[in-house]
Amino acid sequence: MLSQIRQTWLIIRFMRTVFPVVKQELTIWRQQAQQIPDTLLKEQALASLQAKRFHAQGGAIYGLYPALSETAQTEILRFIVAYQTISDYLDNLCDRAGVEDAKAFRQLHIAMDEAFTLEKPLSDYYRFYPFTEDGGYLVSLVKGCQEALASPALTGVLPVLRRYAERYANLQTYKHIRKSERNAAMQQWLQPLMAEYPGFRPWELAAASGSTLGIFYFAALAKAEHQGSWLSEAEAAYYPWVNAFHILLDYFIDRLEDVENGDLNLVADYVTDVEMAERMTFIYRTGREQIGKLPFPNFHRAVLDGLLAMYLSDPKAHVTINQKTTEALLAAGGWYPRFLLRVITMLRRKQVI
Repeated sequence: MLSQIRQTWLIIRFMRTVFPVVKQELTIWRQQAQQIPDTLLKEQALASLQAKRFHAQGGAIYGLYPALSETAQTEILRFIVAYQTISDYLDNLCDRAGVEDAKAFRQLHIAMDEAFTLEKPLSDYYRFYPFTEDGGYLVSLVKGCQEALASPALTGVLPVLRRYAERYANLQTYKHIRKSERNAAMQQWLQPLMAEYPGFRPWELAAASGSTLGIFYFAALAKAEHQGSWLSEAEAAYYPWVNAFHILLDYFIDRLEDVENGDLNLVADYVTDVEMAERMTFIYRTGREQIGKLPFPNFHRAVLDGLLAMYLSDPKAHVTINQKTTEALLAAGGWYPRFLLRVITMLRRKQVI
C-alpha cells in the first residue's frame, strides 16, 4: 500500500506541475510550426502536435525522476517535449505524405541522433525527401534538444541513447517502405536482435524499438545528480521489457483500424487473442520485476502502471473484440492500474489528455 501511495503522489505532482509545462512547450512549437512555408510540412507538423500531444504528456513523467534537481527537471521537460515532437513529426512525414523511400526516411531520422549532442554542422535532414522548406522547424527542434540535454554526465549514457535512437530509426524506416519490400527488410533487420534476445517474437522486438521511453529515462540519467553502477541493468529493463509493453499497447488499441487501412500492426502476428494477452501480460509482469532492481523502483512502477491505465482508458480498448485482452491486462496489474484507469478516463472526458 505504501508504494501505491507514493505512486499516487507522483501522479498528482505530474498532473499539477508537469502538464502545464508540457502545454506551454507544445504551444511554443505549434507557433513555430505555423510559420512553416511548405504546405504539406506545415500540415503534418500541426497535425502531429494536435493528434499526438499525449505522447509528450506521457513521456514527460521522466521530468519527475527523483534524482533530478529542480533546474534539471525543467531542462529534461524541454528535451522530452522537443524530442517527442521530432518523433511524431517524422512519423507523419513517413506515414502520411505518400513517400516510400527508405533512404529519405533514414536521412530524416538522423535528427533523432544529432539531437543528443552539440555537433556542427547539422545534417541536411530533407536531403532525399521531396518536400524541404520547413523554415528551420526541424533544426530548431534538434537544437532545442541539444541545449536542454547538455551535461557533463551525458557521455556515460550517450551510447545507450544512440543505440535506442538507431533502433527507432530502423523501425520507422522499414515499416513505412513499400509493402512488397517491407517484410523482407524487417526480417533482415530483426534477425540479429532475435539472436541477442532469445525468446522474444520478432514483432515484440520491433515494438521495443519503437518506444522513446528508454531515451527519456537515459536522458534523465544524463541530468541526474548520480548515475550509479547499474546502467546495464537499466538498459536491460527498458529494452526490451518496458519499451515493448509500451508499443504493444499502442498497437493493440489501434489494431482494428490498422487492419481496415492495410497498415502494419505489430500485434497482428499473434496467432490468437489468447496468445496476445498471455505474451503482453508476461512482458508486463517481467518488466515489473526488472524495474524492481533499479533505484527508485516506485517511480518506474508508476510509469508502467500509468502506461497500462493510459492506453486501456482509450474507448478502443473496450470494443468487443478487445475486451478480454483488456481485462487480462488489468487483472495482471491488480487494483492500482484500475484506479488509475478511472482517473485517466475522467481526464479524457475533460479533454485534459
